[in-house]
Amino acid sequence: MKKLLAALGKGERRVDVAGLPVCGWGPVAARLTETADILLVVVEGAGQVGATVATLRALVRDREVVAYPAWDVQPYDRLGPSPEVAGERQEVMAKVKTGGQMVIVTSVAALGVMDAPMSGDLTRIAVGDEIEVSELAATLVDLGYKREEIVQEAGSFAVRGGIIDIWPAASEPVRMELFGDEIERMRTFDPASQKSLEDVDAMVIGVAGSVVLDEDRMGTFRSQYRQMFNDGTEDDVYVAVSAGILPPEAGQYLPLFYDEPLVGLLDLLPKDTLAMVPDNLELQAEGWDELVQGAYAARRDSAKGKGSVKAVVPEMLYVGAPKLLGALGGLQRVVAAIFDDGKGENLGIRAHGYHTTNRHGAAVAAARDVATRAADGWSVVLTATNAPALAQFLRALEAEGAPSSRILEDFGIVGGQVVAAPSAVPAGWLDGGAKVMVLADSDVFGARMGGPVKKRRRSAEEVIAHFSELRDGDYVVHEDHGIGKFGGLVTMETGGVKLDFMRLFYAGDDRLFVPVENLDLLSRYKGSDAGNVVLDRLGTGGWEIRKAKVKADLMEMAGELLATAAAREMAQRAPVEKVAGLYDEFCAGFPYPLTDDQSRVMDEVEDDFARGVPMDRLVVGDVGFGKTEVALRAAFLMASAGRQVAVVCPTTLLARQHYEVFRERFNGFPANVGRLSRLVSASEAKQVKQGLAKGLVDVVVGTHALLSKDLEFARLGLVIVDEEQRFGVAHKEKLKGLRAEVDVLTLTATPIPRTLQMAVGGVRQLSLITTPPVDRQAVQTMVLRWDNVTLKGAITRELVRGGQVYMVAPHVDDLARLQDSLRELVPEARVGVAHGQMAEGALEPVMVAFYEGKIDILLATTIIESGLDVPRANTMIVYRADRFGLAQLYQLRGRVGRSTAKAFAYFLLPEGPMSGDSAKRLQILQRLDGLGAGFTLASYDMDLRGFGNLLGKQQSGNVRDIGFELYAKMLKEAVDTRQRRQNEKAKGGRVEVGDAELRASSVSLKLGISYLIPDAYVSDVATRLQLYRRLAILHEPEAVDEFKVELVDRFGAMPKEVEALLGVVGLKNRAAALNIAKVDVGEKGVVVGFEGGRFKNPEGLVGLVQKLAGVVSIRPAGRGQELIWHRHVQKDVLRGVGVILSELESAA
Repeated sequence: MKKLLAALGKGERRVDVAGLPVCGWGPVAARLTETADILLVVVEGAGQVGATVATLRALVRDREVVAYPAWDVQPYDRLGPSPEVAGERQEVMAKVKTGGQMVIVTSVAALGVMDAPMSGDLTRIAVGDEIEVSELAATLVDLGYKREEIVQEAGSFAVRGGIIDIWPAASEPVRMELFGDEIERMRTFDPASQKSLEDVDAMVIGVAGSVVLDEDRMGTFRSQYRQMFNDGTEDDVYVAVSAGILPPEAGQYLPLFYDEPLVGLLDLLPKDTLAMVPDNLELQAEGWDELVQGAYAARRDSAKGKGSVKAVVPEMLYVGAPKLLGALGGLQRVVAAIFDDGKGENLGIRAHGYHTTNRHGAAVAAARDVATRAADGWSVVLTATNAPALAQFLRALEAEGAPSSRILEDFGIVGGQVVAAPSAVPAGWLDGGAKVMVLADSDVFGARMGGPVKKRRRSAEEVIAHFSELRDGDYVVHEDHGIGKFGGLVTMETGGVKLDFMRLFYAGDDRLFVPVENLDLLSRYKGSDAGNVVLDRLGTGGWEIRKAKVKADLMEMAGELLATAAAREMAQRAPVEKVAGLYDEFCAGFPYPLTDDQSRVMDEVEDDFARGVPMDRLVVGDVGFGKTEVALRAAFLMASAGRQVAVVCPTTLLARQHYEVFRERFNGFPANVGRLSRLVSASEAKQVKQGLAKGLVDVVVGTHALLSKDLEFARLGLVIVDEEQRFGVAHKEKLKGLRAEVDVLTLTATPIPRTLQMAVGGVRQLSLITTPPVDRQAVQTMVLRWDNVTLKGAITRELVRGGQVYMVAPHVDDLARLQDSLRELVPEARVGVAHGQMAEGALEPVMVAFYEGKIDILLATTIIESGLDVPRANTMIVYRADRFGLAQLYQLRGRVGRSTAKAFAYFLLPEGPMSGDSAKRLQILQRLDGLGAGFTLASYDMDLRGFGNLLGKQQSGNVRDIGFELYAKMLKEAVDTRQRRQNEKAKGGRVEVGDAELRASSVSLKLGISYLIPDAYVSDVATRLQLYRRLAILHEPEAVDEFKVELVDRFGAMPKEVEALLGVVGLKNRAAALNIAKVDVGEKGVVVGFEGGRFKNPEGLVGLVQKLAGVVSIRPAGRGQELIWHRHVQKDVLRGVGVILSELESAA
């Protein structure tokens, strides 16, 4: 290394390095920073960019390490780069213009595209700066930002009095708080909750995308487009820009928006930049050139006639090989070769070679190596992605004899010591010259999936919240009055008192005005037939009859659920304990760090095993989120305890898939894995059955054949069921019988809405996995019209990298036409067709052939929506995406992106306008990063399949009658009531629910004061309604206090009406807990009435009246009584009513 640095110091323009593995680029580049202010590192592909950045950020502390990303679309696609990628590129160019020390990691594909001439012109705003709000707003609009009421996506901003929210394309959203014209405070915030997060000193604002569309740019584009394409005024892109709309493909026409030429990063780098490049740079540049030229030729040849998609000439937008090589050749550079060809200096850095198919052997070898090198005075760093993964890694190594290590907070090399630290370093290395060993868990147990996570992923709630607002005409359910239609938020003023109400329309043009503090009585109507809803008529009793019937059914269902749980509790079995060391080694074979959800679920399973009662746990997890890993670990724990495990799958293909996974993970451990299904030969099946009976087979994977009576187990301990809802009734009954005898772990990807989870959570062991694997890449999602050039490019790119493609259509009738189109586009591809109407036995061979890689493109209906896991299939094309539901599209997209390869999903639309709902669905899906949204989507856009499977047909009918949200609430109440009665019975007490459990379902407050969120404080009606809906369901004082902090954070100091509103909500919650149905404040006093005329503690109430004789009196009201406080409270109503509630609380 010293020779290399000396040669560079002498000014040699090119220095060659030989035998440098990929993992060695980071450590070598880190040392090169000693010789130059700007180091440009050119690696191969986006994956290596991420890995090199992660390693350099761990090693380099005295300067910034940045990635200059390639466009996330292909040349001449009908899509431009995403705002995030465009923003990141502009930010890097701005930093280069500004000067300073930095490391830039990039690729040929990134350097091969140019950017807008003003890229890098950024505005910096800091705490203490004085700004004119109107001028800043105008500047943001000029930069392409959209002004919104609420900032929910990158490239938007909002102004609310002295608070300004801005979300730049390449960074986190920031909230600025002004005092006069001065910026007093700046902080990042979460767009989902809108809550502030961390204080920052400054922010940098660049343009909001690759193109900012203003009048000048529009005129320049129109002029240059007509000139270049000889009119073209009927082309889609021309029509859109002329209308002031920036089409998705605008980035591909970037040069036409500017009079001056575009610029590239290589144009801006100073001459004293040092570059580190691969020895095959010329080959990579020429390959990039061929890709660009080929895509241009395809687009040019297809551009015939009016309205066709045109293409700018490559040299206007892309950097050709000669120019790129010339620019890099003009810099001082280090040229690195992977192989030692004798032409360059070998730096003695090499990769680890421990990882074999036998993970136990890899751990033994690595532990010995660490011990040997530590004894020889090497500096050793052990690392894993996070603290739990690191702890697991260290336990596995130390169990095999590795020395213990000192844990550091941050990655660092400490001379002659063995240390450990969490880091994003994806792979370690050996540096013989420096006597340094860096060992990552991936070096021993296999490569991690994907690269480091760069930024916070957007939650599903964050994206969907904007689309799930109540709108005029939406159906809603009022708990006391039934199904009505939402008619907006209205403000009414009577006698100088202003209040907000939600207006509902019922049958016969009846109207109901619901005070905002009682919005918890309302829920959106979701049923199986929302298009044919019949409105209820107020005061007729029909709603009460329907609701009573549902309540009776739910009480019966709750009883069954509790009876099953009680039977399980009566059974006994010996506890199952984990074997330390061996279990850690097994766990280390998982290529992802466990997510928080997975860790929690495993803790729950281990706790279940440790009890002396059989487990019956349902694990609900999104597609590809690691449910199988939970099953593997549970199976290992049970097998280690000497008991057998049966894994039951609904199809032979899924059984085969699970068998491959189980066999691979159990390899090298003392456990035998067998399989039973129609695909297994008779001799193998016989051998497995005998092995199960004799106890020689520890884990068996199969179909429902595992449930047959003639199959004997020596000591069955655990049954793992995958997607139970896909089994027939007889098999479900067999599984139901097993639940009282052995442990049962059920896995499902069918999303279960959260409200239902809460309802059954008390009686069914339910575990949720809703967060994505830490390093898993999001699927890049593109929504576009059918385009032969783009589709051919997408399919060819996938096949060239050895992958496979799904193409899905909504109807069987579409498949033949699409098959003809595929033959024309990619005649060399092997296409298989699969759909549910195929003859029995014809479907499985096609699916098996695709699974085995004998088919390149699977053309199918939604039969592939769930279950099948083909890691090589990483491109999904959905024809007529507008005809699918959101949950369906989400599940389909989950079929790809199951490996380290970057995955793509293309949602194809017809020409012409779409329905509003279809457009909304696709808009949501494109914004979601594709990870962790399934559960939220379930409650947004799912039909009754999910909870129909879980609850059965009768309960689905009940959902239709009263709406899903109220159904789930009533189910929870039924379960709670049954449990209370069971507990009372067990104690030998009364069975009825007593006065102590009384709680008013609604409270009518007539206080004679104004309380609302005024228009001047929150101007957007939808936002006000959303705030009201959230506030109405806050029942704890701490939650109301947090809400108050959020309001001040988002909207500034609260006016007195909002202060009063929060006070009223607090009083309402206290009143409901006392079973108070109404509080009326008048000139002479306060009237308090109870629901059903009953108080929680009648004796205490009598005592209170006697104590306050002359102040409190009782009068009859209906079947009960109400109280009158003869006090004047109108000077301070909230305080006065609060005192009355305190008096009643003392009596309760």
